[in-house]
Amino acid sequence: MLSGGAFAQMPSTDSITRSKSHARDQSTMIESRTIGNAARTDTMARITSAVPMDDNQIVQNLEQQGYHDVWVIDHSEGHVDVDYSKDGHGHKLIVDPATGRVMKD
Repeated sequence: MLSGGAFAQMPSTDSITRSKSHARDQSTMIESRTIGNAARTDTMARITSAVPMDDNQIVQNLEQQGYHDVWVIDHSEGHVDVDYSKDGHGHKLIVDPATGRVMKD
């Protein structure tokens, strides 16, 4: 038969449950952090290795934005010079070839 002192040394069911729950929460936090870091790394890899749009993609992208009679004039480092017409007059754009965004109108 166990004495009263032996019972005092055994952890309660509640403390075992809390301990397991805490360990599970810690594991979930670590897993979540790892997944978050992997997602950020994957996103950064896609951004830094972005393949520039070709001329057709740039023209199509700008036409979808409402520009008319678009044509690529020149490729420079980090941007593409583009001409388009509006109201019978020629205009120039500077476009980021990685994103297709207009950098300067």
